[in-house]
Amino acid sequence: MPRGFALATAKMVQFIWNTFDLKSDPPIVPVMVHLMGTEFSVSDKKAREELGYTNAITIEEGMLTLV
Repeated sequence: MPRGFALATAKMVQFIWNTFDLKSDPPIVPVMVHLMGTEFSVSDKKAREELGYTNAITIEEGMLTLV
């Protein structure tokens, strides 16, 4: 699906949810389209340095659970 169409659809869905004050979460919102259609990377460096974060499992173990 073209990204522009997905974004327009998400904006329309969000408008409907806001207009009718629907209590459930909409199935798609514009930020979801942006996140799904944009390449980005995440770093846990700050969490490791400041909070002492460590992985619960190794990357290899995680990859094996996906297979």
